[in-house]
Amino acid sequence: MTTTSKNEPRVGVAAVIRGSDGRVVFGRRKSSHGAGQWAFPGGHLEYGEEFAECAERETLEETGLRVKGGKVAHVTNAVFSDLGKHYITIFVLCEMLDPNAQPAVSLPLGYTIVDNSL
Repeated sequence: MTTTSKNEPRVGVAAVIRGSDGRVVFGRRKSSHGAGQWAFPGGHLEYGEEFAECAERETLEETGLRVKGGKVAHVTNAVFSDLGKHYITIFVLCEMLDPNAQPAVSLPLGYTIVDNSL
């Protein structure tokens, strides 16, 4: 594992998981910034890891869902000066391997699947 100083950007990957029925997987953030906000499953990119691999790994770790990572949908570059943090986040489109699967941990501590109509 590599270490970064407080002022170096961190690269994260978010898994945008949308089922064929339009449902999307969301959860509430528990980490250092954005705690309580809705977010996609995700986490830090590990050394040598592809974006899709990171999305698959983080989704399994956080939700218990198995997904197949696909194309990059979006990239953000966010600097939180007040926190001394800089994050680059790659949003990866993912497909659930089992369309009937449910997250292993449900809200309020984990993830849920929400209908596209919300």
